[in-house]
Amino acid sequence: MANDPSTAVCFSDKETVDKSEQLPMKTYFADKLSDAPESFYEKIMVSATDVNKLDRVLDAVFRSAKDGGRISVNCTGNDAEAVARKLRMAGFASVTASYDNQADKISASAEKPDFSRQVSLNLDAAAAAGNNFLVDEDDLLEDEPFQKPTAESLKASCGPADGEKKKRACKNCTCGLADEEEAERVEASKSNKGCGSCALGDAFRCATCPYLGMPPFKPGETVKLQNVDDF
Repeated sequence: MANDPSTAVCFSDKETVDKSEQLPMKTYFADKLSDAPESFYEKIMVSATDVNKLDRVLDAVFRSAKDGGRISVNCTGNDAEAVARKLRMAGFASVTASYDNQADKISASAEKPDFSRQVSLNLDAAAAAGNNFLVDEDDLLEDEPFQKPTAESLKASCGPADGEKKKRACKNCTCGLADEEEAERVEASKSNKGCGSCALGDAFRCATCPYLGMPPFKPGETVKLQNVDDF
């Protein structure tokens, strides 16, 4: 019977057998857990006196259970959620756990996943299929972007088209229009040196006007500047 995988066996957290406890014919105690065969039993019972000792027992149970094998747990205590959590951490699925108030014990059940039924994914095939959707970036480019622009084409892109308002150099201009505008501004500033407002008085004179401080005078009138001693 002990060698029949369909026969329920027991895993216990106790070190020695308690003759008063009704256990199946085959029982693996805490000091003999490593003797249990791997992936052999379809049904396993777990008898535990302490929730904190379940981890070691459940590891041995998971190793000894067949894929799809069922286990049932009887544990002293009242923290059913702790037992369920330990079962999940050990790798079991379909976990249920409840506390019996009258018996003051926890009853739980679980199942070892059947890994033979897991769906396998062919990563190489998936990668090969994914390559069908790849696009070569060079195929998206036409010949025009590779042509070197001319000075005329660069100028044509600055400001409004011919016949409209005067073109304005764009920011970070590289076509030379900005240099032309700067030269025009310098020339204009030179021609505006004599602003024609000197005779009107200080309110109309620029900051560098030599007539600052002098009273207004008529255009064409000779004005003599006073010699001012700086000392």
